[in-house]
Amino acid sequence: MFLGLNHTLAAELSFRWETSIPENDNLREVLSAHQVEIRLQTFVKVNLQLKADTEFVIHQGGEPFFDARENRVYLPYSLFLELHERLVERYPSQLLVRESIFSAAVEQFIWFHFARVLVSQYALPVSGLEAYALDDFVVLMLLNLSDTPYLLDAAEEYLLVDHSSSLLQSDRFQNEIEFDKARYHMMVCTTVGKDYLHSEEILKGLAWEPERHEQCQTLYWQKLKQWYASLTPHLKEDNQLLLWLSHEPPAVDGATTTNKPTISTQEEY
Repeated sequence: MFLGLNHTLAAELSFRWETSIPENDNLREVLSAHQVEIRLQTFVKVNLQLKADTEFVIHQGGEPFFDARENRVYLPYSLFLELHERLVERYPSQLLVRESIFSAAVEQFIWFHFARVLVSQYALPVSGLEAYALDDFVVLMLLNLSDTPYLLDAAEEYLLVDHSSSLLQSDRFQNEIEFDKARYHMMVCTTVGKDYLHSEEILKGLAWEPERHEQCQTLYWQKLKQWYASLTPHLKEDNQLLLWLSHEPPAVDGATTTNKPTISTQEEY
């Protein structure tokens, strides 16, 4: 496949597992059954013009990190194991539920770090807390590409396992627990905002005023427009984000864009 007049080969996204012990092979089979890797690779192939090949490496390290020079993301499989062990304790006899939540949570890890790749490769300007902007991207992708009913369950498990203290760059939060709680509320708001009139099950557990529900709807479309505007120079012509934007309700007043779009973050939910 070629892009542009210079006939440069399109950059690709790949995954490499540096471990082959049976337990990790089993976890990878679960992720494969839920098409976690394929979903991300397909999104890149259909929508984006990456500037360089990008690789996810699942390895034996202790913390996730991104090597911007090599466009390589390192994710420790110890996090996957910890996540899976938590879910086994929580859902000992509910195999399908456990595997669905596990796959959705791992997918959130991957989309989050892929968003960091995009910010780095495209030099995208981010206003506010970067973690919020990356979380926005994660939820936008899962809401529009995945049909999992366990998105928020997975988000809760993902935040409990993920160690986000390195992302905590604000005096608003006393500790990582407060920060993760704020991130979770943001994910809930975005999820409700996509289809807030049909989010009865989610809304039952929220002590939010109706005005806040409507605010979440506005915020969802603002986030989608901001990410679309920032990615526009790097999107293929027939990209999926255009299709998603075409479903915006007429009453929603989304964010306006400028010549230099910025991915801004919402500090309160």
